[in-house]
Amino acid sequence: MASEYYLPCDCGKRVIVSVGDAGETVRCLCGKELDVPRLRDLRELEPRETVSPDREWNKPQAVVFTVGGLISAISIGLACVFFFNWYTLDTEKPDIKGSFQVSADDWDVDMTWQAWNELSNLEEYPLAWGDRTFLDKETARLVEYHAWATWRSQDQLKKLKWACAVAVFGLLVIGAAFFIRQPPAK
Repeated sequence: MASEYYLPCDCGKRVIVSVGDAGETVRCLCGKELDVPRLRDLRELEPRETVSPDREWNKPQAVVFTVGGLISAISIGLACVFFFNWYTLDTEKPDIKGSFQVSADDWDVDMTWQAWNELSNLEEYPLAWGDRTFLDKETARLVEYHAWATWRSQDQLKKLKWACAVAVFGLLVIGAAFFIRQPPAK
């Protein structure tokens, strides 16, 4: 049994009446007083379909929900890509023991002092100094790859954190869509 019904008026309009109005008198917008039928006769009137306002989606809600969903989906996809890139990088340090071509033990005191003065002013450790090569080319490539892979790993991890933060933001936008209410009709 419906809780609200349409009571027709002679003017052509319909007045909404509830079960609690059974047997009483209501006024139409035209000003005419209408007698509401008793409870058992009320069922013969046209029932009013009531839709819960929580189940209706208005256009702003739908737009906010869609935008939040897109933000979340894209950022979760990017987070997966960044995680895969971060996870597959080989950042293990290469074993370079025994790869040195020149040992500092073979240098005399003057040569060691000169090397110390020149190398201590450099920002990076060189693979070669003067006419002396410290590492063979293959080991040098391993050291360079390790440096690149370490930087890339940190970069991917930073991007992964940002993508997760944006995904959480998208989920918050989706949640906000449920709190947007349609303005009352005038």
